[in-house]
Formats: sequence, structure tokens, C-alpha cells
Amino acid sequence: MKSRRTMSLSLVFILFLISLLLFVYYSEEDQTKKTGWLVDHETRVKVMRYEHPNQYINKNAPVFKEVLRQTNIDLEFEAVPLAHYEEKKKVALATKNFPDIIQVNQQNLIDFSESRVFLPLNEYLVQHAPHFQALLEQNPDIQKLMVGGKLYAFPIIHREKSTAGSISSYGPVIRQDLLDQHHLPVPTSFVQLADTLKTLKQLYPDSIPWTNRKGTINLLDTIAYPLGSGFGTNGLYYEPNQGNVDGRFVYGPISQDFPVVLRYLNDLYVSGVLDPNYMVTTTQQWVENMVSGSSFFYYDTVDFSMTMGQSLLKSEPEGKLELIPVPHNHKSQRRSLSSPAQIGDQLYAINAKAKNPELLIQFLDWMYSPQGSSLMNYGILGTHYTIEDGQYMINPEVRELYLKTEDPVHTMQGAIGTGSLAFGLYVDELPIEQLMQNQYARILETIHLDNAYVEQMIEPPLTTIEVVRVREIMAKLDKLLIPQIDAFIMGTKPLEEYTDFRDQLIDAGAIYLENIYNHAMNRFTQTQ
Repeated sequence: MKSRRTMSLSLVFILFLISLLLFVYYSEEDQTKKTGWLVDHETRVKVMRYEHPNQYINKNAPVFKEVLRQTNIDLEFEAVPLAHYEEKKKVALATKNFPDIIQVNQQNLIDFSESRVFLPLNEYLVQHAPHFQALLEQNPDIQKLMVGGKLYAFPIIHREKSTAGSISSYGPVIRQDLLDQHHLPVPTSFVQLADTLKTLKQLYPDSIPWTNRKGTINLLDTIAYPLGSGFGTNGLYYEPNQGNVDGRFVYGPISQDFPVVLRYLNDLYVSGVLDPNYMVTTTQQWVENMVSGSSFFYYDTVDFSMTMGQSLLKSEPEGKLELIPVPHNHKSQRRSLSSPAQIGDQLYAINAKAKNPELLIQFLDWMYSPQGSSLMNYGILGTHYTIEDGQYMINPEVRELYLKTEDPVHTMQGAIGTGSLAFGLYVDELPIEQLMQNQYARILETIHLDNAYVEQMIEPPLTTIEVVRVREIMAKLDKLLIPQIDAFIMGTKPLEEYTDFRDQLIDAGAIYLENIYNHAMNRFTQTQ
């Protein structure tokens, strides 16, 4: 009896020890799991951003699940098709009806900063955003995003870019196989380029030789500068130093060479070279034009040529897209725009009415941390990449899997949830370089040897008074601009009338607009 009781007590004691050990184990595991959490309870954060046709927002991507595991933040995306995003964003901002975080651009900050729709970030940064604060101190250009002395958004910043150049540059991409097939030389001037595309139009009457995307503004933004003038997304562009003339911001449509741009585009339009639907062609339609073989040329972001070239082979087995050297313009200049070295054109702002702004700031700051940025660029350590001698390397099996697809880069990043088209803020070109080694190297070599690419100048920060005045002037200019520009391109209005139109733009405040930005730039430069 005594022996049986002893055994029972021993069993109870053993079970107690097991329970205690399990408790300690799971407590430690739970504590480990919570290490790095930004909040004790699972919190949903809603983000409104555009969805690129080449890379869908995969809400179940492993990276977003890993974000939840590491931070306890559950991301929910309101993904709007790119073609409709600008319109929906403007309505959302005007009605102050948008989620916790919204993707914006610098012009949105200027247009809506006085409406108090965005959370001012300055007072939070030191305490709640140490990683971003460090980047801000290292890169003064981020201060250009301030409006009235306040920072309203977190920019996309480049963590690693190739030293040879940027695949985000605007450049001329052409069907090299057609040039070879018809014994046509690579055009070295824009006049030769037009003649070459006219020849291809004669050979392929049903084609649309020159295709573009996102309407008139993007067409002018990409091609006006190479043709000797400039435009920018709001009409303003930076004209670099020339001899003894200092660099300055110019409102493109009143520049001396802007009629040359319109005359060139009008010639392409009338001859059937330029897409007759250039005003409304979406990014998706633009890509389809190139990969179906309907179009032979574009002047836009050069990195699209890598994935377009892969897809083109399905319809044209001998098809070959090549980035060619930038042609000479009428002033014998060779020049094209490259994206800013450090800062992208998209930013993320926080709703001023958000319930927990400190947490949202801490989360976006985490995205700039080594832990967060590595996750958003490469995926999950061990599963998608390894680190060898300090170098980040995509796992061979991951690389081989996506190289089998038509669009390896965007297919991989969409499936995993990485890159700036997902939700990366501190982005890295090296995954693209590793995935598309040969094409990537060839493009960068062309850019590097070309010596024609100029980094886009970020617009300077404006004071509150300047913001109000700029908004008033831009409202007047925008009403005049695009309908008239299209009329000149399509030939429904003769270019002889452009001088009168230029005078209308000046009367609406175009020169005053230039003065505001140049004064702001001088003020910013003097403080650095």
C-alpha cells in the first residue's frame, strides 16, 4: 500500500515537473515570438496604394505574414488599379476619407497640406522613428519633401543601387531585331529615329510604332527633356548648368524649345508613328502593345524592357528589345533623365485622424530598419535568401523557379510580397540584378557608357505662403494646359498659334511660378 502511494506521489511529482518544464518552454517561446513586436495585441493597419498591372498585391504573401509574426501588425491593403488610382486618390484626399496610410506624391503634399488631412511627422521622429531619422540626417534631399517646414510623408528611399547607373532611368528602347532584319542602322539623332519608325510603319501598316502610357503628361515628362526642353509631372523641370548659366527650374511649356517638342510629336502623330490613343493608353495597354509586337519603340523607364523582352518571345520568337544610346536633339545635345539617386517619387502619408499615430510611425520606421527592409526586399531569411560573407543572395531554387516565368522580377516580388510595388520603403535593386543578371548588366552598361543621363532634381521645400500661391497658379495653368497641348500635338491647332498660347500661360503666372521655385531652391541650398 505504502509502495503504491509512493509511486503515485512520484508520478504526480514527475507530471508536475513536466508541466513546469512545458510552461517554461512555451513561456520562453512566446517571449521569443514577442521579441520585436511593436504592439502587444494584434493590430490591423490599412494601407491604400495603387496596384501595378505587372505586380498584383498578394494579400496572402509570405512576407506580409512574416510582418505580422515579427511586429504583430496585420496589413490590409486597399489596392486600386494603377489606371484609376490618381482619380480615386484625389477624391479620397478631398473628402478626407482614406485609411490609416495612403500612397501619395510630392504634389499631393503641396495640394493638400493646408487641408490638414496628413499627420505632421516632425515632432514624432526622434522618439518614434530612429531609423528614418538617421536616414534624414544622412540625406538632406529628404528635407525637400517638407511643406511649410513640416514633413508629411515617408518616402521610398533606395537602400542599394548599382554604381553603374539606374534601371529606373528614362531611355529609348527599340526592336533591335527589326532594325537588323531590314538593315536599318541604330538611330543616332531624333530625326533619324522618326525616319526609322516611319519606315517601319510603311513595312507594317497596322502597327503602332511608338507607344506610350499614362497620357499626355507622362509622354511629355519622358520625352520633352531629351528633345531639348522639359516638362515634369506638373510642367516644371530643372534645367542644369550650361556654361556660365546657373541651373534653374523652368516651366517647360513657356521655354524657348517647347514648340520643337510639339512639332516633333505632331509629326509622329500625323505620320501614324505615335499611338493615336496616346492620351488614354494605360500602362497595361502599353505593355501589351510592346509584347504583342504591335509596337516597336518606347521612351520610358528602361527596366520594363527586361520583362517585356521575355514576354515578346511568345509572339515574336526572334524578337529582341534593346536600350539604345540617347539620340541627339536639334541642339546636338544628348540628354535623358534618371531617377533621383536616393529618393523615389512615391511616399506614404498617415491619416491625420488615425487612432494610434505613434504606432503607425513606429511601424513605418521599422520598414527602414535592417530587419524590416531586408524582409521587404529579399523575403524570409533561409526560405527566400541567405547571407554569405555579408552579401544577400537569393536562394538558387527561388531564382530558378521564377526564371521560368514570362516576368521573373514582378512574378517573384508579387508572389513573395517584396519590392516597392508591394510595400517596400527602403528598397534595393540588387534582387533584380541577381534575378536578371545578363539583361540587367547589359542595360546598366549601356547607361553607364552613354554619359547622357542626368539625375532628376527634387523640387525644393516651400513655405506655407508659397504653397498657397503655387496652388493658385497651378489651378490656372492646368485649366489651360493639357487640352491645348493635345490640340497642338494632334494638329487641330496650328503651331503658329503657340506664341499666343505661351503668352496666356505667362499671364496665368508661369514666370511667377518659376521664381517661387528658384527662390525656394536658393534658400534651401544656402541652409545646407
